[in-house]
Amino acid sequence: MSSKNGKKVLVIDDDDKIRKMLTFLFLAKGFNVGSAENGLEALKVAEDLVPDVIIVDLMMPVMDGFEFCKRIREKPTFKQIPLIVLSALTASEYREKIGPLDVYACIEKPFRSADIVQKAEEALVSVISGSA
Repeated sequence: MSSKNGKKVLVIDDDDKIRKMLTFLFLAKGFNVGSAENGLEALKVAEDLVPDVIIVDLMMPVMDGFEFCKRIREKPTFKQIPLIVLSALTASEYREKIGPLDVYACIEKPFRSADIVQKAEEALVSVISGSA
């Protein structure tokens, strides 16, 4: 895929290694990257960054990913931004809670980093084409 031309991604994960690794990968793909270690911090970063796609861990201290997704969807500016959730939980453990939050994709940990970048790129294409 060609350069993202300034596309912005917000990476939210309390695991510093995962957050840094995803930040590096997205920077290498031409994205502008914002990051946060919990949902509360991420709400503030999102307001400043206005990301094109959000990658969010579900299990975090302070504010978990479920609450973050709920709150971000309440803001008109963020209603259409694709959310990609990461989780160490199995799908059966989070599916019911995540269902009403209009999530683009769920990726279980451990994951291949290339899968996250690919999902983010697919999400951006679906938004541009209007099929998100």
